Amino acid sequence: MNILILSTAPFPDGNASSTYILNVCRTMVACGHNVTVVGCRRTIKTEYPLNGEYEGIKYVNFDATAHNKLVMYVYNLHFEVYAKHILRKLEKPEVVFLYGGIESTAKAVRKYCHRRSIKFGGFNCEWYTEECFSATVSKRHVKGTVGLIPYVAKNADAGILISSLLTDYFKEQGTHAVMIPNIVDLTDEKWNVKKDVDEPNKLKIAYAGVPGVGKDELGTVVRAIGEMPEELKAKTELHVYGPDEKGLLSYLKTQGIDEVPNYVVCHGRQKQDEIPAKLNECHFTVLIRKPTRRANAGFSTKMVESFAAGIPFIANITGDIGTYLKDGENGIVVADESVEACRDALIRAWEMLDKNPKMRKSAYETAVQNFDYRLYSDAMGRFLSKI
Repeated sequence: MNILILSTAPFPDGNASSTYILNVCRTMVACGHNVTVVGCRRTIKTEYPLNGEYEGIKYVNFDATAHNKLVMYVYNLHFEVYAKHILRKLEKPEVVFLYGGIESTAKAVRKYCHRRSIKFGGFNCEWYTEECFSATVSKRHVKGTVGLIPYVAKNADAGILISSLLTDYFKEQGTHAVMIPNIVDLTDEKWNVKKDVDEPNKLKIAYAGVPGVGKDELGTVVRAIGEMPEELKAKTELHVYGPDEKGLLSYLKTQGIDEVPNYVVCHGRQKQDEIPAKLNECHFTVLIRKPTRRANAGFSTKMVESFAAGIPFIANITGDIGTYLKDGENGIVVADESVEACRDALIRAWEMLDKNPKMRKSAYETAVQNFDYRLYSDAMGRFLSKI
């Protein structure tokens, strides 16, 4: 089967969406299908050419780096125009999966596909509500983004979904669906960095990514450390990989925190391949999220990458996290998203430092049992055979 994936994310690397798309494509290739990805290369440094082939996956990127803001505005607002332009140039696929976009994009691509006897599929990892957007975002974009999932769930021929919540919703609408969580290639050398942290008199916690307003509650973690007993707070460090100090301060101010505390170590943006080694220098990684529909419909990349790197995970339960995070074994379950619950979990992390080496092994074993992409090739094969 010839499969085409349309996305505004760069391919084969560049951000978390790129990684998810790549690994889902790997499952398709593993069960014998031909895959082409249409992406968008933005201002991201990469070693790969703009267009080409990667691990047997053909790809074409729109070169956003060559255009001004007006062109990008039109591209983002009317992605379906570019998508149809590219579809006419490529070999006709049997199925087109749309990753992201807005409701009008989905309508246009579905109409194009069905006129040409091509199956139309949804490929989704987010479920936005109006509360996810700031007041500066256009009403058209907000309405279109919020309407995407309901439209695709009711009108797609099939859906590849990242979480059980999304998968169940698609099936309730009568749509053929498969759940593929965030997955990785565990044979990649970047995961081969596992080591114990030889600092028994210090607690080192890591967060990697860009928190974003209304997504990850990194401010809660910062406050929680501040409320720990003084003797513990003095020996606790939160290492942040992603925003630089200026960007982190800007985010923290939205959380009502006016300065970056001295126990927060800001490392700035790091190369994706170097993140596992950086995280391995810490005892735990941490993620606090409010139990919103967006959080519950997603699937934590941070959890998967933490386990793949062999690092225990501290988090409250949103989405499918509770299926994999086992308290005291491969991490610590935070009772809820409050500062008090996070503080109590960090105090427990101190108390469990002697168990950290054992927990690290359990974290990696969780990844081996659940998150290598090869584990999902059979499910993907069965799913595609029924479209």
